[in-house]
Amino acid sequence: SLGAIHRAHMNVSQLRITAPPTWTFHPFDQLVIGRPDSAIGGLQISTAFRHDTPAASHSDCLALARQFALRDATTPTFDVSEEHSGDILFGGFSFTLGSDFSRVWYRHSRGQLLLAIYQCPHERLSDAAAELRDAEQIAHASEYTPKHLTKRWSERRTAARAHLR
Repeated sequence: SLGAIHRAHMNVSQLRITAPPTWTFHPFDQLVIGRPDSAIGGLQISTAFRHDTPAASHSDCLALARQFALRDATTPTFDVSEEHSGDILFGGFSFTLGSDFSRVWYRHSRGQLLLAIYQCPHERLSDAAAELRDAEQIAHASEYTPKHLTKRWSERRTAARAHLR
């Protein structure tokens, strides 16, 4: 489809997404939509909540993840998780709303916050186990490129193009 990117790595708005090649991604203004070939559910990665938050905690990230996923809903959450490895904070929670199951993750690294949500029909949850595992791996492995590196790469591309002229 038009605008779809179907490969293991892609870069969108300084966001490097690492995913199995069975997933297709569609970049939008402040959102990237991912859909696996099995098409039971889908993954949304928000670039709208990217913040320069060098001293964030799990509770800070969780609060923003709840705001992203639940907005003003008072839906109970379950299966809350958090892990810390080096400078990476990773965690998430699940909830059901209506007939949909949702799993939300946050990944905080180098002062940048990535938020992702996987959703599928609740009655198809057992069929979506592989998609859910993939979505968690995508959320865990994807990250923002630091701004200073993005600027440096952009300068190198500009210089290379000028050299080719």
